[in-house]
Amino acid sequence: MVLKGRSLDRLIRLWLLENLVNFLGNGMVEIAILWTLIIITDNPTYVGLYIILKTLTGLVFTPIAGVMADRFSRKKIIIISNLFRALTQIITAVIILVFPSFTIAGLLIGILCVTAGSNFFFPAVSSLIKDIIPREKFLQASAYRGACLQGGYLVGASLSGFLLNLFAFPIILIIDACTYIVSIFIFLSFPEDREIKNEQHSISVQFTLFKDIKEGLTYLRTNKKVYTFLLIGLGPGLGMVVINTFLSYYVHSQLKLTSTHFGIIEGAYAIGAIFAGVLIGNIQKRLNSFNLATTSLLLFPILFFVMFFPINFYVLFITFIVFGVVVMVQNSSFQTIITESTDGSFLGRVLSFNYFVTSAIFPLITLLIGLIVPKVLSVNILFLCTGIFLLIVSILGVLYIQSLKRNISNQIEPFKEGI
Repeated sequence: MVLKGRSLDRLIRLWLLENLVNFLGNGMVEIAILWTLIIITDNPTYVGLYIILKTLTGLVFTPIAGVMADRFSRKKIIIISNLFRALTQIITAVIILVFPSFTIAGLLIGILCVTAGSNFFFPAVSSLIKDIIPREKFLQASAYRGACLQGGYLVGASLSGFLLNLFAFPIILIIDACTYIVSIFIFLSFPEDREIKNEQHSISVQFTLFKDIKEGLTYLRTNKKVYTFLLIGLGPGLGMVVINTFLSYYVHSQLKLTSTHFGIIEGAYAIGAIFAGVLIGNIQKRLNSFNLATTSLLLFPILFFVMFFPINFYVLFITFIVFGVVVMVQNSSFQTIITESTDGSFLGRVLSFNYFVTSAIFPLITLLIGLIVPKVLSVNILFLCTGIFLLIVSILGVLYIQSLKRNISNQIEPFKEGI
């Protein structure tokens, strides 16, 4: 159901507000959990266990969630998953308050449940763009959403430390539950979408999970444009893994800076991303997704080459503002192209498959480079090698995008001649 006029604008604003609220809670509780685990256990192994639990839960539930997002009402999935996450956080908070000795066990079980709920929520809320937003507004919606996610997470993470100084950890969980409840009320005002997304089925047909997963994989395999863009996106994704793994070490050991500088640099990335999201959203009518994707692919490796050379804090600060801009431009353009090129009845499965692959590959790569690379390469050489790899991926990606643009032009020319 695609709306127009004021109803559409109101719906988009509500959708963006929900994303902002949701990630505000996510950013707040993520930092609170990591800090609480370290304070209670004084053992980073529990942080690793937390990450492993989130990853494994995603691998188990994501394929199912993608099918559900395509087969059933996305609005209902969003509301039910938010309700489940809210109840989980409240119950976990009560258990920790009443039985303090079960804090770690209760926290880890709660993480499993909340992550499972999130795995159903995100394919549904991401796929909803195809149901409620016209094609010409996909880029605008993706850019604004990216800015909301980045802004919400930044504010939430910043609030987390402040709130932990004022309240006990269970109160943070209850506040997070409140963000899910707000999300529910926002989505209650949304129009109903179709109960079954795949028109080949009817409501009376038995829900066949493995058949639907196979159908999704077959669709993805036959949609060359979509799977090619997903493959190209793995390159920048690997670059982000390198940054997330080694940035703190680079700032501390190579540049001899403090944790305050590290926090400012992380903030610079968020500032760049939010700025780019808002800018793209405001001028999207003048922009082309393919041109944005091309520009971001070419700029991305250059940032790694910059960090290969000896630089100071100010250069790194500017680099990460640009880095945030480039990543936001790339994410918005890639998401727009993939959404436009994917049938609405398969979008949930396509998005969940991408998440499944990255959840399986990136943690393993993080572990390998974290264990092996410091013994073999300096971090500067690692950034150089990553930049070279990304440059190769970028060139291949740009060549593919240019071939797509030529094909589109060739299809348009005969049409003009006929007119």
